Amino acid sequence: DRKTQVGFVEQDDIVIDVLTVRQSLRFVAELRLPNSLTLKARLKKIDAVVCRLRLSKVLDSKVSDISGGERKRLCIAQELIVEPKLILLDEPTSGLDSTTAKLVVEYLHELSNAQENLTIVATIHQPSSQIFHMFDNLLLLAEGRTTFRGASGEAIKYFHQLGFPCPVNYNPADHFMDL
Repeated sequence: DRKTQVGFVEQDDIVIDVLTVRQSLRFVAELRLPNSLTLKARLKKIDAVVCRLRLSKVLDSKVSDISGGERKRLCIAQELIVEPKLILLDEPTSGLDSTTAKLVVEYLHELSNAQENLTIVATIHQPSSQIFHMFDNLLLLAEGRTTFRGASGEAIKYFHQLGFPCPVNYNPADHFMDL
């Protein structure tokens, strides 16, 4: 089924503030999972996603009362319930403080390593150096054209060979943006 192959998390959190986290996930499960799936199987999928994204402590909290990082993880959880093969995230760290942004990217990194059949693609503008170093692969665009595509660790070498070395103790992401 095509609607379960790809998940998309928008930059702006799309949630129903008056529901609890549990109700939100149950609502998504009822809408997006096949009718043939039993209630027990749906709840098992919800529990697995809640555990993976560490949402247990806010499960019975209203969405309006949870933090920005928890909201972002809820949005990701809503997409993961259907077990997509590909999940696209539009600026998943936007609007989050640096610590929470790092936590969200750590969760995504853990998820990509834990789930074999899952590819995660995220657009991130100006990541911190800690976040940058968590990326496995990198695609840099300038005016819609590819300037680099490959292992993120190779980008510094690539630009150095082109005559644009990254200054010592400088965030590579900032260096690439400056270029």
